Amino acid sequence: MAADRSERLPSLTCRVAFEPRTCAIVVRVTAEIRGRRARSRVVEFHLDPDRGVAVLAVAAVVLLAASLGCQGLRHGLHVNFRGLASLQGYLNVDAEGNIPSWFQSSLLLLCALTLWTTADDAQAVADRWARHWRLLALVFGYLSVDELVSLHERADEPLHLLFGTSGALLWAWVIAAVPAVVVFGLFYLSFLRAMPRATSLGLLVAGAFYNCRILFVHYYALGGTQIFR
Repeated sequence: MAADRSERLPSLTCRVAFEPRTCAIVVRVTAEIRGRRARSRVVEFHLDPDRGVAVLAVAAVVLLAASLGCQGLRHGLHVNFRGLASLQGYLNVDAEGNIPSWFQSSLLLLCALTLWTTADDAQAVADRWARHWRLLALVFGYLSVDELVSLHERADEPLHLLFGTSGALLWAWVIAAVPAVVVFGLFYLSFLRAMPRATSLGLLVAGAFYNCRILFVHYYALGGTQIFR
């Protein structure tokens, strides 16, 4: 009797997929009972790209304003009410493992999904740059994970012990990051030349801004002041 009841229990499967080409989030729920036809229900949420960019821009500005406000209260006005230090930690754009870090990780993951879909489209038409799009997707996927768990900082201690770094190279992960960025840029030169001018210029500006933020602004904020000690 118990076996008969277990056979009648439905098997539920839920799949969530993002379709960058149509900006749709597709949720498919399938219920299957042994011996009967499976039933599926699909729900789609369509996103407006222009509105989505505006929402993300507003969210970024709000997070930046909140971070600057907390720091201004503590270090500028010397206000120190209960919970302010914790709130600053949650909202500090120069820190990791907090709300701004999660926001940036989500944006990088969204970029990775979009690039992966672009690679699929390029591969479908035998485009010579399909592998380049695929590699970009993997890189952005890694950056998304790194933003959450700080993989690059885990390389600090072994590299510091290996090279005995100090001063400008106090954060030893820079030793591996700078050559990697240079090699990556050289590898993608032909790819950028083959792109439309507006696309290649946009990629160059975005890449330069992101890397400068990591290697200079972020580096200085987390400890670069020790260079001058």
